[in-house]
Amino acid sequence: MGCHLAGACPNEVLDVSPWAQATTDHFLRNPLSQRLPRKFKINFSGCAVDCGQAMFNDVGVVAVSRPRDDGTTEAGFRIFIAGGLGANPHPAQTLEDFTSREDLMPTIEAALRVQDHHGNRDNKLRARMKWLVDTMGMQELRERIQKERKFLKASATWPGGIPQGVTDGGDEPAGTGGDL
Repeated sequence: MGCHLAGACPNEVLDVSPWAQATTDHFLRNPLSQRLPRKFKINFSGCAVDCGQAMFNDVGVVAVSRPRDDGTTEAGFRIFIAGGLGANPHPAQTLEDFTSREDLMPTIEAALRVQDHHGNRDNKLRARMKWLVDTMGMQELRERIQKERKFLKASATWPGGIPQGVTDGGDEPAGTGGDL
């Protein structure tokens, strides 16, 4: 899912449309995604307004920028995890304040893997990532995702780097018309 203004928002840091498509392409019908204990929702927003409502999903991705030492800015993402609505709403909590564009896909895959390994398969009402916060705590969940991402580099399915679809089509914010 993604912001309905992606590619047209005057405040966006990045156009998240190609990132959402790359995520769909990588995880749809992926064996890892097929065997999760329950649905796993990922959402993208291109700016801090968060029109995509990343805060209420298992993984919420919000485009942000940070200053570099040379005075320029670097575009990337703030990752939120373990949000959800329903009878017991949980707002997502920050996994990382800044995730580079190259590390976005491995971070999402690491979160999926942690949900796959630790998600509740006995009770479908407690099979979402938001319940992992209740059972293991946010700090433990954060550490497991970051550890899983670190070990993904040795995986045969390493999703690192900027996806080809993003490289080909670009992710420039609305109205820039150039490379970042």
